[in-house]
Amino acid sequence: MRCSTIVLLAIASATTSNAFMVSRQTSSGPVQRVTTLFEGQDDEATAVDDDASSWPAFEPSGLSVNDVKKTIARMTKDNFQESLNKIEPYLINESGQTFYNKSLRRIQQQAKDLGATVPTEYVKHARCNAKRREKQNAFIQTKEEERMASEAAAAEEAAAAKAAEEEAAAAEAAAAAETEAVAESEETPAAQEESEAVEA
Repeated sequence: MRCSTIVLLAIASATTSNAFMVSRQTSSGPVQRVTTLFEGQDDEATAVDDDASSWPAFEPSGLSVNDVKKTIARMTKDNFQESLNKIEPYLINESGQTFYNKSLRRIQQQAKDLGATVPTEYVKHARCNAKRREKQNAFIQTKEEERMASEAAAAEEAAAAKAAEEEAAAAEAAAAAETEAVAESEETPAAQEESEAVEA
């Protein structure tokens, strides 16, 4: 009786919500969601949403969060580079964004205390900030295209202004030449009249 009541309650809640979600951790890393649909909502019985196939495969580091924390806390000047190499695979492939940021801050602090230096490109290409890098690269590319377009427009404007200046200068020179020609043509009859008057 008790079992049948639980089954009836489960069916009733499933039909009112039209679906229920089952999540399970897969060995490949991400959580795989399987949605089961009831009573002819769709022809397909299940729909699977899993990004694991699009992620590049990696070898698990075998470290845990606590192992990484302990490794950072136990860094010395002698084992600094060795410790960085040890935790690098975990930070690149398995770490979440928050732990990644905290670990980098801790490493920087240890480096400062020990007088060591962290390589500039250390774990810069971690999985946890891949989307942010893509977004940033797209933004930079857009800005670069805008800059190039504005430079091209400015160059066109400068060329048009230069052409207009040359045209204006040519028109001014032509007007000056025409004025000189008119002045010369007026001076010639006046000079002839003066010479005739002197002769008389």
